[in-house]
Amino acid sequence: ANADSVTNSFAPKLTTGWFFNDGRSPSPAEHFAGWARGNVNAMAADIERLLANAHLRPADGVTERTVQALQSLTDEWKRELTVLNEQISFFTVSESRETPAQMAATRQRERLVGEYLLRELTVRGFLPAYGFPANVVPFVPTTLKQLRRERAQRNERKEDGRGREDFTARRRGYPSREIAVGIRDYAPGNQTVIDGRVYESSGVTLNWHIPPGDTQVHETQVFSQAWRCRRCGATGADTVRRTECSGCHHSEDLVAQTFLQPAGFAVDISYQPHNRLDTSRYVPVEDPWITSGAAEWQPFEYRLPIRIRWNTAGHVFHYSRGLYGDGFAVCLRCGRAESVALRSGVAPLREHNRLRGGKEMDGITRCEGNDQTWAIKSPIWLGASTTTNVFEMQFAGGVAAEGSAAYSLAIVLRNALAARLGIEPREIGPATIQARGDANQRTHSVVLFDRAALGAGYATEAPNHLAALLSEAAGRLVCDCDRACQRCLLTYETQFNAGQLDRLAAMRLLGQ
Repeated sequence: ANADSVTNSFAPKLTTGWFFNDGRSPSPAEHFAGWARGNVNAMAADIERLLANAHLRPADGVTERTVQALQSLTDEWKRELTVLNEQISFFTVSESRETPAQMAATRQRERLVGEYLLRELTVRGFLPAYGFPANVVPFVPTTLKQLRRERAQRNERKEDGRGREDFTARRRGYPSREIAVGIRDYAPGNQTVIDGRVYESSGVTLNWHIPPGDTQVHETQVFSQAWRCRRCGATGADTVRRTECSGCHHSEDLVAQTFLQPAGFAVDISYQPHNRLDTSRYVPVEDPWITSGAAEWQPFEYRLPIRIRWNTAGHVFHYSRGLYGDGFAVCLRCGRAESVALRSGVAPLREHNRLRGGKEMDGITRCEGNDQTWAIKSPIWLGASTTTNVFEMQFAGGVAAEGSAAYSLAIVLRNALAARLGIEPREIGPATIQARGDANQRTHSVVLFDRAALGAGYATEAPNHLAALLSEAAGRLVCDCDRACQRCLLTYETQFNAGQLDRLAAMRLLGQ
């Protein structure tokens, strides 16, 4: 028993606080990075032996990329901790009087530091997810009333609020979604139901540093630039605004947009949850920007000439433009955000209160961002740029495919591929993108992409079975309906694009 107690006293708790910032120098994360850099050759030999009888080859520079990925994750975690510490320090009045903003930030810090390490490394994409959601964002629904109740409970008994350590549907104790879905479901202005009560998202959680002295935030650390070429269909995301397409090198058809990739979403701290569903609002769903990158086209013969390409490092940009399609206004001081309506002529976030409270005990504090011209950024999109597996197919020979035909074909082709691989259809996303064909004609590409961030290897299996998949897809388009129904094309997922469904147009595209 004594030996067990001694062993347990030295056994580390697998929390993010222990791994990234345990007070030692170097921390366990830094120690691992240093060890990996000093054992590159030995690790390469071990990886070679591990893969000796597998149909896999070790990637060049895998050790250095692992260290870089860990360093990036460490920097993000420490930046979030720094922001929370700054908020706690700024809104602390006295030891005996805990302000609402201090209370909210303290609770977030407790959950950040106490998060189960392996879950955090998994949802951030550092460890294999094995089908579980990765790159997820939390929705913080705690109100002032709930925070006070939690504080009283913690005074009575020890409570960490994390639940099962391996449960990835909740991150840091909060409801969570993959970021592509979270941008849609938790977008400011949206209402979501949690435990039978309706909560309204009112902004994003702060994950940027505000320098001392109320000086302007360095926007390059907060915002990114998404771009899309309307000529060839290429897309991408950079830290600076691009002036030329990387695919066709034209600039006149390039569309660029400033976006914020949120670390999470939150309700107003003074919000009162309710159970009325008759006043719900929902931000429109947007089709993502997708590209297979710079992969080379390859010919494929199937009744009609086809060309295909695929890439394990394709690009997908998910985004939301708000309730009115004009983007959002975001306060860099408190994180409050709301949809912009340019036609209304009303200034966004005018005289707003701090999203997560301030020093006033009722939780209602006028935000200092109202008086700082740099603080309110508008209009911007909320977005997420991800890398995943993308398969792209075009009909060659100068054929100009219509959008409805290409999208309908993408759906049945996706369903056929999912059935062949024995996976759920929702693991693969069907899409269509405007592009240039082999004769420089305007056309639409049929696109399949892995919904999992960083890819799962599904979409890039399509070239290996394409002839069979096209034959099966053609059979799936045979139906008695006029354009689409639940038997052939209409599903829960395609309901948002029901107007683009046309099985007859897809059959004509296949030469039937």
